[in-house]
Amino acid sequence: MRLASFAVLGLCLAPLVAFAEVKPKLSPDHASGVYAPGETVSWTVTLGTPEAGEVVPEFTYKITQDGKTPVSDGTVAFVNGTATLTASRADAGALIAELSSRGKPLPVATSGAIYAPEKIKPSAPVPADFDAFWKEKLAELARVPINPELEKIPDTKNT
Repeated sequence: MRLASFAVLGLCLAPLVAFAEVKPKLSPDHASGVYAPGETVSWTVTLGTPEAGEVVPEFTYKITQDGKTPVSDGTVAFVNGTATLTASRADAGALIAELSSRGKPLPVATSGAIYAPEKIKPSAPVPADFDAFWKEKLAELARVPINPELEKIPDTKNT
């Protein structure tokens, strides 16, 4: 009876272990991640090569402007282990793509695209005491003597 219970438990947990091994990667089509307003970013979603019999979980995506305003979301449709997500924006700012899998509370992959970074404005005005604050902090730091001490630590990775 006990052996049968462990066998059933093992069969139930096996797909969960298999899910953990699939690591998706999300990459924009411009290596720099910089785009001009109106230009479309295409993210390629790739999966690591699944082992024989490995279950690939269902992935969902969410694309937002500046991490707040929703642009699109849905289920990722893989063809031969890859998928493409696309979006664009007409103004300066960021697009953030997040990939999630069922049952995981946090995204499993995130990538961004920045549009016209030189035109992004501050989200709030500079505080009146900004320069005085940093001048004081830099003076405070200058009073701390630079005296680094190196200490050899045993390598525990190869033990």
